[in-house]
Amino acid sequence: MVQPERTGVSVSTSSLSNSQEELQDPDSSSIGESISYRAGLDGIRAFAVLAVLCYHGGVSWVPGGFLGVDVFFVLSGFLITTLLLKELRSRETIGLVAFWARRARRLLPALFLVLIFCAIFVLFFTTPGTYPSFGADALSSLLYVANWHFIFQGSNYFALGAAPSLLEHTWSLAIEEQFYVLWPLILLGLFRIGARTKILFGVCLVGALASTAWMAWLFHHGASLSRLYYGTDTHAECILIGAALALAFLALNRQPLSRRWQQVLGGAGWIGLGLIGFLMWHTTFSDSFLYQGEFLLLALSAAALTLCASVCARSVLTRLLSLGILVFLGRISYGLYLWHFPLFQWLSASRVHLSGWPLLGVRIGVTLVVAICSFFFVERPIRHSLILSKKTASKDRAHSLEETPMPH
Repeated sequence: MVQPERTGVSVSTSSLSNSQEELQDPDSSSIGESISYRAGLDGIRAFAVLAVLCYHGGVSWVPGGFLGVDVFFVLSGFLITTLLLKELRSRETIGLVAFWARRARRLLPALFLVLIFCAIFVLFFTTPGTYPSFGADALSSLLYVANWHFIFQGSNYFALGAAPSLLEHTWSLAIEEQFYVLWPLILLGLFRIGARTKILFGVCLVGALASTAWMAWLFHHGASLSRLYYGTDTHAECILIGAALALAFLALNRQPLSRRWQQVLGGAGWIGLGLIGFLMWHTTFSDSFLYQGEFLLLALSAAALTLCASVCARSVLTRLLSLGILVFLGRISYGLYLWHFPLFQWLSASRVHLSGWPLLGVRIGVTLVVAICSFFFVERPIRHSLILSKKTASKDRAHSLEETPMPH
């Protein structure tokens, strides 16, 4: 059953469709090597973004579809940390400017398009005062501080019936970009003082536990649910679990996995997928457990699924996640995420004279078409622009999984 659309939540997929394209090495079932493109990770992205679209479309049997963003956070932490560790091992440093430039070139073009669309929509297709804070929302989105902007603005994150910000979904992009800025500096600093992999792993694990405990403490002391959900400090556990997974992944033996370990990790992947599905089916924003450990449980489940898709290439689960349609949706998941929230509001029931499943179908269909156009005619060309210097372009080719047989 399709219920009235959700207006108070949105999530991000930017990390996925971009980082995975930066990892390359020969395909292998070994642990400890830099991983090559894994189509199964694109399948995970597709699963996560579809959950988000269904949630915002009001599909009643996925009340926890918003958890798709946390699956993306885990993947982002895993893939970005893998990239950074690979560079640290090969060069004993991190090219910070080049890293941040790649992130900007991957993320900003589509965001600019969405901001232009939203500005036109607000100016010409809404009554004055419908989105009074659009200017501030757009600026905070562009500066990747939207999550704190919405907290300090005192926006009612869970208000139903009122028009939310067209850019509310950029809160999660902000958390990811803040991670992209800070995490390389932290990794490089720890590396420079001689921190070993075990220390780095411990930092990630302690950070994830601290974020979980801080969220629970604030919950018990009356913090608003928006503060709990939007905050970088309270919502860092999933990205940090992903980073810890990357450290564990690269620290293990480089020998090919035995058949027994393949089966164990394959089984763990199924358990992780089952738990994610159960939480999405069962969770609502009013559940107290959500703010007292559920995000950590979700992160561990997503980590198990990610590990399975990364090293168990022949498992049934990985093959299912590698189906062509899922891989394609995963590749364009950033655009799907960016465009769906404003388009869903533009394609309102009153404007298209539809409701229920037909309305959801129109919304998803239009979002899909726009995301495909954005990917092939804007994001991808700019990503590989010939205007780049030869040195930068060469680095991009070395970091792009689009050049390989096919993570984030």
